[in-house]
Amino acid sequence: MPCKTYKLFDPVSLKILCNTSSAEVFEPNSKHPQLFGNSPINYTTSQVSLPFMFKTTTEYGYIQCNDTIKDVFLKHVTNEYAKSNTEKMYSKLKNNYKTGSDSKPLTVVLFVIDSTSRKSLFRNLNKTVNFFNEEVVKDNSTFSEEFVLYDFLGSNAIRDFTRANMIPMLYGISLETAKMKEKKKSIDKEVDKHFYLKRQIERSVWYYFKKKGFMTMFMNDAVSDYLSEDLGREILVDHQVSNIWKIGKQFFGYDDMAEAHSCIGSSYAHNYSLDYLTEYLNDYKGLNKFAYVHVNTAHENTGMQLSISDRDYRNFFHKLLSSYTHKDENLFFIFMSDHGRYRKEYVTLEGYAEKALPFTIILSTKTLISSHNFHQTLSTNTKRLLSRYDIYKTLKNLAILPYTTITTTSLNYQEINTEFPSVSLLIEEIPKQRTCSDASIDENFCMSDKFSILNPSSNNSTILSFIQISISKINSILIKEISQYCNPLFFNDIKSLQLKKYVTKNEIPPLHYIIVISIKDSKSIFFIDATHSEAKFLKNDPELFKRFTKSKEKLERIGNNTYLSTINKIWSVTKLNIVDGDNVKKNFDIENDKGKCDEKVFYNYNYLWADGYEKCENVCGRYEMECTDPKYLHVFLEMWQGEFEKIDRVAGGSSLEVDDGRLFVGRVDMCSGIGDTIKKICYCVMVR
Repeated sequence: MPCKTYKLFDPVSLKILCNTSSAEVFEPNSKHPQLFGNSPINYTTSQVSLPFMFKTTTEYGYIQCNDTIKDVFLKHVTNEYAKSNTEKMYSKLKNNYKTGSDSKPLTVVLFVIDSTSRKSLFRNLNKTVNFFNEEVVKDNSTFSEEFVLYDFLGSNAIRDFTRANMIPMLYGISLETAKMKEKKKSIDKEVDKHFYLKRQIERSVWYYFKKKGFMTMFMNDAVSDYLSEDLGREILVDHQVSNIWKIGKQFFGYDDMAEAHSCIGSSYAHNYSLDYLTEYLNDYKGLNKFAYVHVNTAHENTGMQLSISDRDYRNFFHKLLSSYTHKDENLFFIFMSDHGRYRKEYVTLEGYAEKALPFTIILSTKTLISSHNFHQTLSTNTKRLLSRYDIYKTLKNLAILPYTTITTTSLNYQEINTEFPSVSLLIEEIPKQRTCSDASIDENFCMSDKFSILNPSSNNSTILSFIQISISKINSILIKEISQYCNPLFFNDIKSLQLKKYVTKNEIPPLHYIIVISIKDSKSIFFIDATHSEAKFLKNDPELFKRFTKSKEKLERIGNNTYLSTINKIWSVTKLNIVDGDNVKKNFDIENDKGKCDEKVFYNYNYLWADGYEKCENVCGRYEMECTDPKYLHVFLEMWQGEFEKIDRVAGGSSLEVDDGRLFVGRVDMCSGIGDTIKKICYCVMVR
């Protein structure tokens, strides 16, 4: 639902435009310092006679014409004192480093969307992703000549909450170390204020940028106390934007943890962040600038809030790149999330992956990359395991770039210390052998660990039960949906058996199985995705695909919570054979088809042949299915590697294209991409 729009003030003069003789307003003054998080402040309005104008130096305010018509504004106002100091520092450092006249001012932005997995980015910000692909990445497109994009495929969250991921990026230390030093200090006690400010001076990326001659800005739309518990209320930057969100909470019920999308006055909350950032970058043209923006749009499970903001993000990036095109300034924009968010299937490995695998994208002007020869190192690092500490070191590396080239032996580089080993993504390759432990990633959220290969001749009763239930379910579907004359399927053998253990505090950890089976007298190969656990999980119904799902549950009541104390669940059944969708849908012939009914039905997940010029989203839609990125692609590739002359992983996309007997993986996006091969393989999911 769109926000109610009222034109209650002139955006230039800030004159109130109510059709009344008076209005209730709040205009901040020196008694209202910007305070991060849930600070104990109540904003008192006053009645003013109209006409009335806010001061031109006012960055935010509240207007209420009557009980139902009310709005807020937020605009950037130049900090002339900070601007003058930054200009002096910039000039001084250029002289100290003997910087050449060809040096350009640099803009660095760290923009974080909270709780957004990489998959969620593609699901819910598809217009934004398409803009990146079609207008930046694609050759000879609108922005391809000026800008370059790097998509980091090995981005893995440390844990599944914000503080554990952001403290390493902002301070270069772990959350555990930060909390240990905080002890029993309070961000609301005046006696403890010095501790938080001192730590910002010593560790924070924004204060480091400030010392290196950058304008600085901090914006986080939180009204709850979470990250603020480690950073403090006051942030040592030139522009701190915190109070507008508390205005939103007091007068409009804004909550950064809400499930529903929040309007603050006439606009969605995220638009205030995007507009203010745009104004900030434009108002300090010709100066070095750093901004950290954190948006909590995605704090809910459906993805609806994020999808509503898609067009706004797309438009923001278009304006941003347009403004930096042919501009005598460099841009380095880190667009990322801190962690993902569970969907319904929270017990599955896929559910864990949604939480553990955020996205990380870097957009930069090509002149910055080429002038320092960063491209090869950045490209290599997009395929390695990324650490949150790498972001910290990279940001501090960037603060030096307007003045001099930095190397791994430079004193400026060696002084950037992090609690865990790290590299600057610009000048140092991430070690190939880096482990989750090296990157401080909790073992329960480490997605780079491979499945263990088990003996396929296993007589494990749980595995055999999963197989029996799956085949029984398939047979019942064949009889119901195809014909009562269908020959039943019988299990032949296990072709592949793989296991991944979750690490939990429970005595018996959940076991996640990949079971690939063949069928007697049939070419069909099925992949069963299942979980077995005797751990305790909060009662939920995580059935995403009910067609094959089977559970054995024993409920246990502890206090106010109901737990599953035993769970055997089949999440999905995938047919690994690549099929022609039209053949599946051909009319059933009793005499000729009763022995191959398994070829006449679609399963939870399906691989379909398609023409290379067709989008897979259209191919899947033709058979009333949806396209998605391949699930457990390694299982498919392992099973059919002998069917292709060669399998080439050529890029970071998810497509499967076949050309002259070779399978090319990842040249374009699986669902929306159009390749240049004759044939492709689409991955379609049945969601009924």
